[in-house]
Amino acid sequence: MRLVRTTEFTPWNRPYYFSAADGGIEHNIADSTATFNNSLVYSILFQQGGIVLPDTFFFNNEAVLRHVTQRHSKWSFLQHAMRNGLVVPSFRSETTETFAEGLEAIGAQNILGLERAQYERAGTTPQKMAEALDDALVGSAHARRAYWERDMGAAYSTYLDDLFALGELPHPVTERQAELWTATAGFRHRILAAAKAATEAADSSGRPGVRRGEVWNVMGRLLDVHGAADKFDKPRQLLQAMRDRRDRDTMEQVQYLVDLVNVAYHNSQADAFNASRHSVAALTPIAIAIDADAEREFLMPSTLELELLVPSVCSILEAPPDRVLGVYRSGLAEEYFVKRRRWIENRLPERDTGRAEAIQAAAREYARELCRAAPGVPISLTFLLGGTSAAGLIKEVGNSYLGYLGNVQPSLAAYALVFGVGGAAVSYLVTRPRLPRQERVVLQRPPTRYPELGS
Repeated sequence: MRLVRTTEFTPWNRPYYFSAADGGIEHNIADSTATFNNSLVYSILFQQGGIVLPDTFFFNNEAVLRHVTQRHSKWSFLQHAMRNGLVVPSFRSETTETFAEGLEAIGAQNILGLERAQYERAGTTPQKMAEALDDALVGSAHARRAYWERDMGAAYSTYLDDLFALGELPHPVTERQAELWTATAGFRHRILAAAKAATEAADSSGRPGVRRGEVWNVMGRLLDVHGAADKFDKPRQLLQAMRDRRDRDTMEQVQYLVDLVNVAYHNSQADAFNASRHSVAALTPIAIAIDADAEREFLMPSTLELELLVPSVCSILEAPPDRVLGVYRSGLAEEYFVKRRRWIENRLPERDTGRAEAIQAAAREYARELCRAAPGVPISLTFLLGGTSAAGLIKEVGNSYLGYLGNVQPSLAAYALVFGVGGAAVSYLVTRPRLPRQERVVLQRPPTRYPELGS
């Protein structure tokens, strides 16, 4: 197992911060297990760099617990991918080498989010989860681990300070978002000040910063939902308490603030890990709205659509994981990534057709081998690659653009996963309802207004 540092990542090989595994957003996802499995499988197989997860995500998300415990072989797909260096756990200390040690640190720091009921439903315990994960991680020559090179609480506090200080949202997707930003201004600052104080009091060393779990507890106390000694494991419990009050206006504001705090948490951690940002569909409108670097109109002159027959997620998870990941390791995935990068970097129009054909050939060969490794009825997935010569368009711009296409506009996508490269180009995977070719929708740049969201 190799220790990796964030400075090793480049725009082409940086991992994705895997927000779909965050237990703090389970309430945003109607079927968290299906979304988790889709995101896990396709993020690993069709992007370069793998995914990175903070240590808590392995223990505070029921979809992760089910995935690891309800496996079809010795190790689950996630465990095999971790053993191959494609899932990178990030621990709190450079000296932490196992999940058992990581779990001990989580307990020592009084981290919230581990729910007994979820473990009982999955038929496991935190200690058994740590043992199962260590069984796959420890001793592997290909496995990678990272650590929190920065004080994450302090970084999160700074991110929230900067975000909450804004007089208006940088890029509101709807007018209602902008109205809620104004309406919650005073409450936001009260929450942040109280959460900082609560975090410092809960930390044995008294370090300044913000823990996300303390934000939920502070909101609960300020809203008279629970007393000073009570704690929420996750924001889902806060939201349910607010629903029980049947105060629609306050509930809307609380939901809005919870989403803001969660997206800010993901962005802050992704940046600290030097990882690419990732947004699930339900949070994409918020991710776009608070992204100060994203311009509403930007150039994406080149697009390439790849429609591939690939194994379904069920087929992949039922197949021997080492066989599926063996296809990835065979060089076929790398061949696709190399051809994709050449097309993205191309600045000469006369070479575009040849490089596009090379991508398609490499992608189809890779997909065919995956289907052989995971037999079953294949499904059709569409990949949309976008490129631009404007080097100033950083990765968040591309992710916002593709998040709009894949996640926000329901007429285009049944499910979408944003992934790609930083810098000058991005790509994303999306499944759409099967339509006759003449009825298919042509993807356009995001308009200035979003009628699908009521604006």
